[in-house]
Amino acid sequence: MSLSLKGGETWVFRHGGVGEMRLEQSVYLETGRLKPRATKQIVLSARLTDYGSAVSWSLAKPTDAPRGHRDYEADTLWQ
Repeated sequence: MSLSLKGGETWVFRHGGVGEMRLEQSVYLETGRLKPRATKQIVLSARLTDYGSAVSWSLAKPTDAPRGHRDYEADTLWQ
């Protein structure tokens, strides 16, 4: 699943193939904001049958994505 931010960044969410992945409506309770902010959340669900079962996932920028402002260390921005 690809996630595109308003600023143009793209992130890729992957999971290990176990279970079902879906996108659901949600809210974000932001500090200092009186009303909840509408958002969406990724939900992974699976029936785990053995002790020690696991669901794997990753969220990463594609390797060919251009570097964005947030990709730099804070110290290097102001030198």
